[in-house]
Amino acid sequence: MTAMKLFQAQPNGLLVNITRDRRGGENRRMAIVAGDYLYHDPVTLGVYLVPVGYITDFASIPWPASLLLPPFGLWTEGSVVHDFLYAVGEKGGRDIADRILYTAIREQGVGRITAVAIHIAVKLFGGRAYGREAEWSDRFGDPASGQAAPPPFARPASAVVAKDVSAAAFERPETRQRILDDYRSQLATSAYG
Repeated sequence: MTAMKLFQAQPNGLLVNITRDRRGGENRRMAIVAGDYLYHDPVTLGVYLVPVGYITDFASIPWPASLLLPPFGLWTEGSVVHDFLYAVGEKGGRDIADRILYTAIREQGVGRITAVAIHIAVKLFGGRAYGREAEWSDRFGDPASGQAAPPPFARPASAVVAKDVSAAAFERPETRQRILDDYRSQLATSAYG
């Protein structure tokens, strides 16, 4: 499968800067999102935004399972969106976040069996991270320097930045730019946080 086919559903690319920062019991390498990343959910037609400066560890796959499924792979973009949804911790939104992970990684070319295994693992072992304060307060940094930084805005009630956006509309660069412009305008007027 070609890269173009794999990412056809998500026309904007995920830009990250890998840091020297290592965190957690697994001593995972971290990355800082270097450009706002939009994800279009084909189920709800909502658009989710992972903001520049958000720190991710990609897929939080524990060792020794990471020998079979490394943290970085076809599931990378879906994992970053999922990380951010867990950081936001929208009330009653954990099932949606987990379903979005499954949908996103299937879109990215992950086989059904692998996607189901990842989904089950997240359902069984990810719950204590959902909405935890440190998932928000300790998850931002400066993409240029790689240094941790405080969150640039208050934790939003939701990571959805646009609703009822068709896949065809999301494919158009001008639609994605309008969504980003609206998001930045809301941030500037503090309506988002």
